[in-house]
Amino acid sequence: MGNIAFEEVVRLAEKYMGHIPRITSRQKRKKFSGYRPKEVTLKRPIKQARCAIGRTSYSLADEKRGVFYLLTNILGGSGMNSRLNLSLREKHGFVYSIGSQFVPFTDTGLFIISFGTEPSQLSKSIKLVDEELRKFREEKLGVKQLASAKEQIMGQVAMADESNIGFMIMMGRSLLDLGRVPSLEEVFSRVQHATAQDIMKMANEMFDERKMSYLMIEPG
Repeated sequence: MGNIAFEEVVRLAEKYMGHIPRITSRQKRKKFSGYRPKEVTLKRPIKQARCAIGRTSYSLADEKRGVFYLLTNILGGSGMNSRLNLSLREKHGFVYSIGSQFVPFTDTGLFIISFGTEPSQLSKSIKLVDEELRKFREEKLGVKQLASAKEQIMGQVAMADESNIGFMIMMGRSLLDLGRVPSLEEVFSRVQHATAQDIMKMANEMFDERKMSYLMIEPG
């Protein structure tokens, strides 16, 4: 990552951080269970309505997480061509930004969709999100759509590795959580092996509206 020998990095790390005590805990937190979907509406002194839609998801150890990263990226990733962005922003003009995230932890995971909109357009926006989730459950991706989605997420992963800070953080998290750093080839292999049928099956598992929680924050 730079014009410095690995041995020198180790020496400097030991010099400046070797005295820091190793703090580890033998206790494991109680695994989250008993999730129940909820709908909550809050009133706050704000002008724009906010909404978060989500549910529990896959952990870091779950082999399904690679396919779900791909599905989440197609739905509402950072690209301007995500399904949610094209529908709610480009087509209807209801939001300035909208996205979805999948955050895996060691024992569970979080999936969330979030956006802000005018109060008068909140219910319409939620219906459009639900419609996009329904499409994933009922309509299989075409060959070109799937290939384009795979290329996009692999490009995003490769670009992230070009950032020294981002790359170091990724390696640190991987070592702490998994005890190793997966190679790009391993990550890409998981993406490449995902089929349209895999994605549709996962959408039916994860995008079930009856299992989603809704948090609405309205002006008031």
